Amino acid sequence: MVFGLIGAVFKNSRMKKLHDKAVKAAMSGDYDTAIENFAEILDEFPEHETTWRNIGLAYFQKGEHKNAITRFEKAISLRSDFFEALYDLGHAYGVIGEDQKAIDSYKKFLKIKPKYKEGWFAIASIYGKTQKLEEAKEALEKVLELDSKNSKAYSGLGDIYLMQKKLEEAQKHYEFALQHEPKDLNSLFKLGSIVGNKGDLDRAIELYERAIKISPDLQDLQVNLIKVYMAKQDFAKALPLIEKLVKKYPNNPELLLNHGVAMGMLGNVQEAIVIFEQAVKIKDDHLPLWENLAKCYNSIGNKEQTQRCLQKIDALRKGK
Repeated sequence: MVFGLIGAVFKNSRMKKLHDKAVKAAMSGDYDTAIENFAEILDEFPEHETTWRNIGLAYFQKGEHKNAITRFEKAISLRSDFFEALYDLGHAYGVIGEDQKAIDSYKKFLKIKPKYKEGWFAIASIYGKTQKLEEAKEALEKVLELDSKNSKAYSGLGDIYLMQKKLEEAQKHYEFALQHEPKDLNSLFKLGSIVGNKGDLDRAIELYERAIKISPDLQDLQVNLIKVYMAKQDFAKALPLIEKLVKKYPNNPELLLNHGVAMGMLGNVQEAIVIFEQAVKIKDDHLPLWENLAKCYNSIGNKEQTQRCLQKIDALRKGK
């Protein structure tokens, strides 16, 4: 958010100093001082709409969203076409969950500034949040009318089609997004999921590996890439990612399952047994863990432990 200029009304040097002091305070995070100085200006110039907006911005940045809204509304009451305040008002209403009021504010803003792309993105976001997907789609298409190469709009449209379960359309729009911005993380992630579910594991891996270079610590991305590596039986590549996540989530049975399977398939059967034994203590009714533990014990000829596992598997299958 950018604080407005004071305008010709503040030829008064004292008012200009108050304004400059308020802006400097707000920019440094001292919102109370900013509010105090903006309020002092308003004591002398109560009709100055820009200062009403500025004090609203200070309240917003302080986290007092309802106080901010009151000030933005005052600014707009003084100048109905005050588009900056209309945009700020829409944003503030969106933050507190007053979605319809946010939409109304953004609509008024867009009537004045129909070529402002961020306004269309803002209203599209609220429409999407409220499941008004066709309206969200129309807003993003407005962005593409203004900028036919806007990757964010294509990616957003992909998300809408994905929510509507129109996978072909979603895939097409994620592809368009990546044509214009090859590092679009959302499109890489979502497209990887779509093609992976279709069985194109090589393409899914290519997309996820590109994405993980951009955001190496994104957990959902790591999990999806692990799943694809495991499906491809590329256990050597899956293992480092699994071990990284296991350090963060040592009691996650699904991670431990993948960890044990990868270890076993790479020939580390004893280590796999340790992992599976740890996992079944955490989740005793997890059938795949017991099945893999049985296979490991059987592979090393431990009949007693194999039998123990088979008995547990039989009990789980019978629902005991």
